[in-house]
Amino acid sequence: MAAATAAASPSSSLLLSRRHGVSPSALRAGASRLRAPRCVLGAEQLRVVEEGKRMGGGDPWAAAWTPKAPAQETRDSRLRIFSGTANRPLAQEIASYLGVDLGKILIKRFADGEIYVQLQESPVILDYLASKTISKDLVVVSPDVGGVVRARAFAKKLSDAPLAIVDKRRQGHNLSEVMHLIGDVKGKVAIMVDDMIDTAGTITSGAALLKQEGAEAVYACCTHAVLSPPAIERLSGGIFEEVIVTNSILLPEDKCFPQLTVLSMANLVAETIWHVHRDGSVSSIFQ
Repeated sequence: MAAATAAASPSSSLLLSRRHGVSPSALRAGASRLRAPRCVLGAEQLRVVEEGKRMGGGDPWAAAWTPKAPAQETRDSRLRIFSGTANRPLAQEIASYLGVDLGKILIKRFADGEIYVQLQESPVILDYLASKTISKDLVVVSPDVGGVVRARAFAKKLSDAPLAIVDKRRQGHNLSEVMHLIGDVKGKVAIMVDDMIDTAGTITSGAALLKQEGAEAVYACCTHAVLSPPAIERLSGGIFEEVIVTNSILLPEDKCFPQLTVLSMANLVAETIWHVHRDGSVSSIFQ
């Protein structure tokens, strides 16, 4: 499982390094060397990453993201982990990370509905981006005005990277939507950040505008990859250098494509559970 593999790996508390001064063209060349296969999960993800490192022959671009190693302290035997029905493989990975068996449970829906829990998965994607040693010509882009707060927080974690916003406006009734770019992306690597990608219409049209405005490369990052049709066709059409998502939603193989990278959030959820179980600080995980 991922926990066993990660134990021998260094900590994933990586900081974004800009001292290499790598050009956007070198970034694209480095990404292409690890392009296939990218749609991988858990221990299998780590296996493919390690193969990429060996193939890279020590090239800094071959350095890949690895999850944070589990704590070495003895786990509390009273801790129990149970899974719902939506994503049992992720639940199994979380339980393995915590060193406990996944408990058996019968789930029924109550009349008052389900419990809603929101976690911030951005550290997973941030650590991965840090491992890629993104060049200093970096700009974080919100695909719409509603995501500005999220993008600003993301940019702050990336050493206060500059921020750009795609502003979409409808000029009048029955008139087509017009997009404007707020900020400068010319000659830069653009990191588009959103919470969810469904049909990928918004993020793809925004990426097209960034290319039109002179962006050297465009990366798409989101937590929840719904990927309803025609998302696959849009995302794999060549406009994105890489599409980075988490496995919060279980993706079948037919939704994988060469530009897609799926990062496991099992370690993040497991650490959150462990902090809550020990009455520790959850916010410290996301700092």
